[in-house]
Amino acid sequence: FSLPYNDKVKVEIYNNIGQKVEQIFEKEIFKNHIYRIEFNGKQLFNGIYFLVVKTSYETKVSKLVVSKNN
Repeated sequence: FSLPYNDKVKVEIYNNIGQKVEQIFEKEIFKNHIYRIEFNGKQLFNGIYFLVVKTSYETKVSKLVVSKNN
């Protein structure tokens, strides 16, 4: 994600029925910059999830697909 301004950021993962299943992080201040999130979803079941990045000005949602081979 990228920030054009310094802001507080919260990153969470929700399942397909809107339940929060993971809070990746919440940080007081991120400086305006481009950031990369690395997340290990081994505790999640196969399915569709949503990555939600929240700042005080906007919320961005990205679709995630978890598919594991056993």
